[in-house]
Amino acid sequence: MPPGVPEGDHRRSVSTVRRPVRQRRPRCGRVALTVAATGPRSVEAIWADYTRPERWALWSPHLRAADTPFSPIRTGSVGRVHGVGGVRADFRVDDVDDHARTWGWTVTLGPLTVHLVHGVDDPSDGGTTAWVRIHGPLLVVAGYAPLMHWALHRLVTRNTTDGEIA
Repeated sequence: MPPGVPEGDHRRSVSTVRRPVRQRRPRCGRVALTVAATGPRSVEAIWADYTRPERWALWSPHLRAADTPFSPIRTGSVGRVHGVGGVRADFRVDDVDDHARTWGWTVTLGPLTVHLVHGVDDPSDGGTTAWVRIHGPLLVVAGYAPLMHWALHRLVTRNTTDGEIA
């Protein structure tokens, strides 16, 4: 017992010691997964397709269109993507680094939020690699990863002369 409080007195003593701020724990069931594909297209061509929303439906088979006034995208760009089956999701571009050829965005569909970071690398062994790091609920990431692998394969092999996929 603190000094001055009789042994039988069950009043709580007040402490002036501050408790440390509790760190926010990661949300349960959220994971991150990287998907990549390597192909013959140039870094510049892939970066152009990655950063121009009007081109997303050309290589991403699950998207039909993207509505945004910003092309190429830039930090703070907002819009909506339209997917197969009438699915519509809002997005906000969190950052774009043209020099590093990376960009990140947050996509929201109802209560679901997924953060994606995209990039383009020029490996020393030839070809160009497009990749995406998907952060989100386990089931969403697990279901979305195969679609993104297919989309990235199309992105790195797209034939730009006639707009078709090679």
